[in-house]
Amino acid sequence: MVDGLSQRFNLLEEHCDSDAKRLLAIEETGVLLESLRSKACPVCGARLAEHRKPECAPVYRIEDVQLAAEKEQDKIASLRADL
Repeated sequence: MVDGLSQRFNLLEEHCDSDAKRLLAIEETGVLLESLRSKACPVCGARLAEHRKPECAPVYRIEDVQLAAEKEQDKIASLRADL
């Protein structure tokens, strides 16, 4: 029984590691995308300074995605501490 629980905790820790790495990659990608601000929108092709399509602009805010990834990382760290 203890071995089974130990295996489950190990599996849960692997999932937490995977999620944390994925979220870190999302944050790092946001930093890289922000450095390309003068390029075209990846959704519609418009230059970002001339962006007018409402279906693109509010949905793809890099800052919002980065903030969500940070909050999710904090949540995972808290859950991991409880283990």
